[in-house]
Amino acid sequence: MASFRKRNNRWEVRVRRNGYPTQTKTFTHKADAQIWAKEAELALERGALTLKRDTPSMTLDEAITRYIIEVAIFHKGKASEEYRLRTWKGLLPASKSILNIKTSEISAAVQERLSTVSPASVRRELNLISSVFEKTYREWLDSEMANPVRGVKRPPDSPRRDRRLTTYEKALLFSQLAKASQQDLRLAVMLALETGMRLGEIAGLRWASINFESASILLKDTKNGSNRRVILSKRAHQCLEHHPTKNDRVFSLTGSGIQQAFRKVVRQAGIADLRFHDLRHEAISSLFEKGLTLPEVQSMSGHRTLDQLMRYSHADSKRITALLK
Repeated sequence: MASFRKRNNRWEVRVRRNGYPTQTKTFTHKADAQIWAKEAELALERGALTLKRDTPSMTLDEAITRYIIEVAIFHKGKASEEYRLRTWKGLLPASKSILNIKTSEISAAVQERLSTVSPASVRRELNLISSVFEKTYREWLDSEMANPVRGVKRPPDSPRRDRRLTTYEKALLFSQLAKASQQDLRLAVMLALETGMRLGEIAGLRWASINFESASILLKDTKNGSNRRVILSKRAHQCLEHHPTKNDRVFSLTGSGIQQAFRKVVRQAGIADLRFHDLRHEAISSLFEKGLTLPEVQSMSGHRTLDQLMRYSHADSKRITALLK
């Protein structure tokens, strides 16, 4: 397949064919470039081209490793991307040439992944693995092959979670946390419920970001790309003050470590269908119930738009009935 581009008043032509190096030449006149392109394409078709056949040897494992080192390292969610990509190494034939990975193999991996994570997570992971194929095919191997991820059917949206904790469940949760003697996890859970901070924000919290005089936390370069100041409740302030200081980081556990420990505690407490992210939903919903306005809650939660927050503003039917009397 030939492509033409005008550069510095000259015509550059490229002829690509799977399995062969890209043929490039520059001409003064486009007509000459077109003639050469046809001749080059015919030579490739007949197998008369004297250049050696290019046999890319990059395996999927090598492509993913290179993507992590050269691309993902510059992304804000680099740790999460690396974890997801390494997970997909185990789902696909990593030792196989990336040019030979089939759509059917990716579809099978999707079904396996859906048994452990949500459809939304799988869609994000598909976008990431698709980026690996695009980067490898277009830039590293100069291949015109179609990205096999494009042919994969994306899992449909799952119903939006609206999980709230009951007073009894909170008591069960903190009782089990006390039994487990996990100070880090207890503080992480408490901060999530009191402030609505995201798991990554909690796990990455540093003592230098906490201002005990103003009872606030300054979060820099958050998910939406801006800084955010979170006001601490009296309970959160006291728990942070009494938490042991070992180094510049508040938590010794990583984000995934907090999640794993939380799942175990929830299971031991006998609480059904509760995820760590549900604590953020509970916290933001509680802020509305305490009387904070939309802009005030937005300043705490870090949502980009007020529309995103409306799902947390649960209408209280009893309160509405009382007001309408």
